[in-house]
Amino acid sequence: MTVYTLEAVQDKKKFRNTMTMLWVVLNSWNLFNQHQNGAFTNELNSALLIGLPLAGIGFYFGMRFLEKINREQFLRIVYVVLLLIGANMLLSNIPWTPDTKFASIVAAVIVIGGYAMSVFKKRKNNFTKLQVN
Repeated sequence: MTVYTLEAVQDKKKFRNTMTMLWVVLNSWNLFNQHQNGAFTNELNSALLIGLPLAGIGFYFGMRFLEKINREQFLRIVYVVLLLIGANMLLSNIPWTPDTKFASIVAAVIVIGGYAMSVFKKRKNNFTKLQVN
């Protein structure tokens, strides 16, 4: 949903508003369903009492931050967050054994190392082009 909306809504403020409304609707639906199923406990209520004001503070500072960055930086942040969330979801649902842990770490080092090398190579090329001009 987020990737589609990023492409469909080019303005970052409209994107933010669209995603905010989407998540308000989805979370309200989940809230209603969980309340109906009796999922609300004293522990959850106390966590909500602490978490909701902190979410409001984070939303406020996020709005201020959004005004200060350009679209390219915004997209980079969104894609990195999506990557981290996806990796967390994937890794938390894999039945780990010592062999798969080692193989995953090796693969991650290779992928991240290759990405870092390509980024540094691009930056070096761009720096060289700037010096020539």
